[in-house]
Amino acid sequence: MLKIAKIAIGHALTGFDRLYDYRIPDGYIDQVKPGMRVIVPFGASDKPTEGMVMEIGTAEEAKGRLKDIKALADAKPVLDSNMLQLVKMMKQRYMCTWADAYRLMVPPGTGAKVARYIALTEKAFDPEYDQHPSFEPFLSVLKNADEYTVEEKDLRQSVPTKEFTKLLKKMQEEGLVRIFDEKESTVGHKTVKVIKKAADDATVKDLLDRDGFKNIKYIRFLEVLMQVPHISVQDAKKSFGMSDYMLNRLVKLQLAKFDTVKVTRSPLFDVHVPQDEKKKPNEQQQKAIDGILDLYMKNRYESVLLYGVTGSGKTEV
Repeated sequence: MLKIAKIAIGHALTGFDRLYDYRIPDGYIDQVKPGMRVIVPFGASDKPTEGMVMEIGTAEEAKGRLKDIKALADAKPVLDSNMLQLVKMMKQRYMCTWADAYRLMVPPGTGAKVARYIALTEKAFDPEYDQHPSFEPFLSVLKNADEYTVEEKDLRQSVPTKEFTKLLKKMQEEGLVRIFDEKESTVGHKTVKVIKKAADDATVKDLLDRDGFKNIKYIRFLEVLMQVPHISVQDAKKSFGMSDYMLNRLVKLQLAKFDTVKVTRSPLFDVHVPQDEKKKPNEQQQKAIDGILDLYMKNRYESVLLYGVTGSGKTEV
């Protein structure tokens, strides 16, 4: 018996907002669970789209031809059963879309973006193949691309024709191109603009020895720059007092160059959290604490009112 997943499509408009049935392939039967996001083909063009698995059912519950789930966007469910029930309640009560409801419970930036790529096959380079003239604009762009592969949206811009989809499908049927989808994270790499040395140490030292710079800021900055791989532009300004003009001058003299480097995304990176010292209550606080503990030790479940002006220490008690 085939297993199916009832999926809420992530970008469905109100008129198409319902749960769609998709077949769970054999390789995903033990992995697909309610509360997971998956990639499914949607619409007449089978555009790869993110969706949320709301329920797992059987083939008897499905109507019409079933499409297969293409990929998993999550390794495990991001919504538990209580959250899924809340999504259903919000959908019914507030008349929002499924996606509007479930995205409120999913951290932003954790979704999956799917890009469709077009790649040439070996047949496209066969000199004996008699290709259709309308294929030429497609082949010209693809043959000049890296690894003979172009993202579909870029190919559409390069070949602006109303018959784009029809011609591309025909090229696929004739074995000229291969069409595939790749899942990408919606969170991009965080980068920092840096400046690094562009000349060798001897050139920089010679310039400094000839008193090429009168401003001491240049000298201190270049001395440090020769010893490290790079310095962030922000640190160059904050720690060395360098201005945009001064940095651009170094670049113009070919002593330095700008670059960007990836940095690790971590909210606690290089953050030192000091440990609070244990607070010692004053005389009035200790009296209040003793009174509360006395009630607790006697198993007397009574309410206690702390009286004091602002800043008197009620919170510590």
